[in-house]
Amino acid sequence: MGEHFVDFDDQIPNDLRDVRPSSFSHVIGQEDAKQALQIAVDASFQEGKRLDEILLCGPAGLGKTALIQVLADELCVPFTEVLAQSITNNVELNSVLLSASEGILFLDEIHLLHPTQQHSLLIVLDKRRIFLSGGKSVQSIPVAPFTLIGATTEPDGIISPLVDRFKMVLHLDFYADEELGRIVQQRCHALRWEYEPELLGEIAIRARQTPRIALRLLGAARRVAVASGKNRIEVGHLLHACRI
Repeated sequence: MGEHFVDFDDQIPNDLRDVRPSSFSHVIGQEDAKQALQIAVDASFQEGKRLDEILLCGPAGLGKTALIQVLADELCVPFTEVLAQSITNNVELNSVLLSASEGILFLDEIHLLHPTQQHSLLIVLDKRRIFLSGGKSVQSIPVAPFTLIGATTEPDGIISPLVDRFKMVLHLDFYADEELGRIVQQRCHALRWEYEPELLGEIAIRARQTPRIALRLLGAARRVAVASGKNRIEVGHLLHACRI
């Protein structure tokens, strides 16, 4: 496995949570999704238009949030993440939409939004306004020209008209072991962690094709190594972490 060093920041981070890709060139795997998003970014800049709405579908742990954070970085726009299950009524939905800035509004697990709120969201996306009823009058409030991006593990939980509103629907795939090994290697290099070469493959085969699990295993092995007074993460540390 060849060296793949990525320096994400001028300062050396010290935790896995401090490290994430900052451009599509740093993202490993998901080639089809990356290509589609890069084309969308290029078209947005060329035409001077807001990015169209996007829906990301796929199992948990594949990096949907990280990919959209990279998209925001590539567009140089603000990124706001909201868990859909935290929105329980139209008042909360309106609050989220009115506070959204001109950039990306990322609704994670959008299928958990109640159908009533999904219909309300659809109206706002179509009209770019929120309509509030008060007695005999209806107040119309404009919203910022944000781009809505939804992520879901259950596309069937989204009403069809809302799905149709997304101009791009991208499906993320599980990762090959080689890709998982490169992700682990990338993080180790960014964090300046020394590791036994065989560690990459051993983590990959235990990660069930999922980057989140691979990084969780790396973190666990690192903790065992540190607790043992070692500077290098070894396969034995991983095996110990898997037993406890």
